[in-house]
Parts: sequence; structure tokens; C-alpha cells
Amino acid sequence: TEVVVSSADAEVTVPVPSPDSDGWSRIELADAMGAVGEPLTITISQIAPSIVIERRYGDTITMPAGIAELSGTDGIDASTALDDRTVASTCALAGLEGDDAAINLAFETSAAALIAGEAVPARSCDGLLNLSAGEHRIVAVPVDDPLTVDRVVLSTPRQQSEPSAAGTVRVLSEGDRRHVVEVDCPDGCWLVLGMGHNVAWAADGEAGDLGDPSIVDGGFNGWWIEPTSAPQRVTLSWTAQRAVTVGLAVSAVAIVGLVLVLIVGARRRKDGAPARSLEVAEAARSTGPGWLFPVLLAAAVAVLVAPLWGVVALIAGGTDAALRSRGWGRPVLAAAGTLLAVVASATVVVIERRDAPFPNAGWTATFDHLHGAMLTAVFLVAASAFRVSESVRTGIDNQTAGDAT
Repeated sequence: TEVVVSSADAEVTVPVPSPDSDGWSRIELADAMGAVGEPLTITISQIAPSIVIERRYGDTITMPAGIAELSGTDGIDASTALDDRTVASTCALAGLEGDDAAINLAFETSAAALIAGEAVPARSCDGLLNLSAGEHRIVAVPVDDPLTVDRVVLSTPRQQSEPSAAGTVRVLSEGDRRHVVEVDCPDGCWLVLGMGHNVAWAADGEAGDLGDPSIVDGGFNGWWIEPTSAPQRVTLSWTAQRAVTVGLAVSAVAIVGLVLVLIVGARRRKDGAPARSLEVAEAARSTGPGWLFPVLLAAAVAVLVAPLWGVVALIAGGTDAALRSRGWGRPVLAAAGTLLAVVASATVVVIERRDAPFPNAGWTATFDHLHGAMLTAVFLVAASAFRVSESVRTGIDNQTAGDAT
């Protein structure tokens, strides 16, 4: 929204108006802002902040501001004046480092090509790089010139003189966890899967397992395909899903087992002696409302979860205590906890289907607001189990006392 334009003998602060329909903003400069041929410095002094939420950790970030392009305006027509001017660097530019050693670069182009934004090929001044087997680090380093190295090509003399035939790949089938491709590599090639590198990705060719994937192309999975005389089929699969599937199956079996335990327990209670049930109810009635338990439950939920959910726990616990004081032993706490869990789970499913959040490390933030409901559900179900065992224990003690009498 504002820039400072300065020359050797003048400086002016200029507001930047909103861009036009083509994305350009026009600023007016004084005539005495510097002689022709002298450099001008433009500094961004104010911005209209653009705030985004970082996808991985949910941090709030202000996006950087920059000037995408400067163009000739009234009185400034640089492209015409500089068409024939040559811009060159004879090994004075060290824009790269290889294994912490400077790599000097040389290039030659025209000023008009630079203004037009054309790519400038550069070459190393140091001859061939002798790289031994293993890992090497090539880094672009800042330089005083307004140039950026954005692409590095490494090749061997053999590849330069004898270019190999390009490998081809054809996708036969594609899914979330399994891909089948047909690869034709007469001289050998890398098969690259554009997923984040993870050894859980496996590749099986016609000759068997291709081994663990290598890190290629800046963080993806790659497998070297040996030279073949004919296309071969390769199956790429996500093996980590097997453990998840086994875990889901074990969880399902555990849930079914718990449901069976509840059903069998309910039938046994139904077949029990009526007198014992009467004694349990009488014992519950004689103990009074028992408000201490719901108050303690609500306090624990308020401290460990949130004050709002502490109120919900107090309402559920108070209702349970009031019914017990009247001899109506109803599973209020268990019912309330189960209902909360079902509603929270259903809401997660709806959010997933409706919003389809990006599957990154922070995707669970989409339904973070349901965390308190699920924790409260766990508290209520656990409290219900404690209340049931307390009632049964009181009934047994009363029956034992009656038998002794």
C-alpha cells in the first residue's frame, strides 16, 4: 500500500493505489528523482496484511508482500533503451554451493531478455564436478545481483554424448492405496510415485519386490527399474493399511463382545430373584439423594474438560441422583454419555462428508470443538459404571444383614 523510492540525492514516500483490472498499480514520481542511468531503490514500507492459517499446525501467518514486476511508464521505456545492451557474468557470480564449496557461474544475455522475464541459462565455470557415490548437497545462495537460481540440471558426460531412450509409464488402474502401472525402460529408469516418501509404500514387479522406496524429486517415492526388453507391470501398494485394518477388526470384535456381555448381563438380572431387586431399590431409596457424587463428577469434568461440560455433567448427575432418591434406578449417566458419544461421532462423519478437509497433519482441527463432548461422554459412562456397582454392593450388604438377622 506504500513504497519508498530513493535515488542518490532524493527520497519520496509514495502511496500505492489499488490495482486496476489488469493487476497494475500506477504511482507518480517527481521529475527530480535521479538522473538517467542512475539506480533507483524501491522499498515496501506498508502493506495490507493477508492472513492465512498454516495447514500443518494451524498457526496464523502473515503472507509476505512483494513486487511481482516493474514496467515502463510515461518517461521510462527501459526495454527500448536497453535492447542491445549485453548483461554477462564471467564467473563472478557464485549462486550455488556444492558440499559447502562455491560453484561459480557464467552467463550472457541481453537486458531486454531480463526485463521480459526470460530464463537465463548459466553454466559452471569450474568444469566437471567430481561427485563420489553417496549424498551431496547443492544449495542456492543469495548474491548481490538481482538473480535467482531456480533450476539445477546435473548430467554425466555419457548422458550428454549418448542420450538414453526415455522411459514410459502407463497407468492400468489407480486407487487410494493401490496403483498398477506398466513401465517400459529400455535403458533403466526411475519410477516415481508422487506421494510423500514413506517406506510403507511397496512396489512389486514381475521379478518380485523392488525394495524400499528411495527419496527422489524432493521428497517422493522412487524405485529404480532395471533395463528391460519389454514393458513390465509394477504394482504400488500402501502396506500400512493392513495394520489399520487389523486394528479396526479387533476393535469391532471387542465391541461385539461388549454388546454380548451387556445382553447376557441384562438377561441374568431379569431372571434373578425379585426380592433382591426390591432390596437394592429400597437401599437406594434409603441412602437419600446423594448429591455429593454428581457435584464431584461435575467438578472433575469442569476442571479436566471445560466449565460448560461440567454443567452438562451436573445436570446428568443431578437427574440420576434425584431418580435414585425415589427408588428409580435408571441408567441416566450411561444414557447421557452414550447419546453424547453418538452425536459427536455422527457430527464428525457429517463434517468429513460435507467439508472433505485436506488430509494433512491438522485435519482433526476441523472437529476439535467436539473433543469436550466426547471426553464428557467417557466421564458419564465411567460414572454410571461406578454408580451401578455401588448400588449392587449396597444391596448385597443389606441382604447379608437380613440373612444374619
